[in-house]
Amino acid sequence: MDKYVLLLALTYFKEKGENYQINELMQIIGFNRNQTDDLISTMIDKGYIEYQLDLLSISGKGLAKLIAENQDEMVLCADNIGLKHIQPEKGVSYEVPYVPVNFQAKIDERYGQQ
Repeated sequence: MDKYVLLLALTYFKEKGENYQINELMQIIGFNRNQTDDLISTMIDKGYIEYQLDLLSISGKGLAKLIAENQDEMVLCADNIGLKHIQPEKGVSYEVPYVPVNFQAKIDERYGQQ
């Protein structure tokens, strides 16, 4: 099994928690259903993920694997730099044209108007 795919799958289960979707995981790692089932079986056998209340979740051993491979920092780096989450309800309507800052000044400068 490819180490990158394993770490990517573990990261997926860590980030999604109980909101995971096998189809989404398949798209992310580029596997078909049988390959994904084999990957999940392997991760269960190695103790990296486990069933809790009929749902898969990353285990302590899986988290330790991410930490050992320094992947936990890559996953958390977006949180560390304070990126904001997109809030669609606060977005501008598509019907309103986007006008860059100082747009009129650039037009005036280019065409010599003041």
